[in-house]
Amino acid sequence: MNDITPPVKRVSKEEMRRLFNEGSYYQRALDGEFQMVTLASRHPCLSQAHQPFCTCSQIISFRDSNDDEVARAHQERQSRPMSCPAEDTYIRGVIYKLLGEKGTATK
Repeated sequence: MNDITPPVKRVSKEEMRRLFNEGSYYQRALDGEFQMVTLASRHPCLSQAHQPFCTCSQIISFRDSNDDEVARAHQERQSRPMSCPAEDTYIRGVIYKLLGEKGTATK
């Protein structure tokens, strides 16, 4: 992202998944249109994350041929491909954040 803070839009988990999936960012990266850059990678605490052993939590940046970030998402890698975005997702100049259970901000 650049020096200007992108606008923030609060959306439901379903809407965030829809936005990310409609952009086909993961498939487009597999097809060579975007490059995936791992910005952070760690093993979550198993007792708190309720994830299988050796799950890896990662933040992935999707970059175009000019090295501009077009999307950023969270994935939990096991033996499956890209999962849905997590609490914050950057897509084409907008930061999307999850709404809480009753439509309130989560962070």
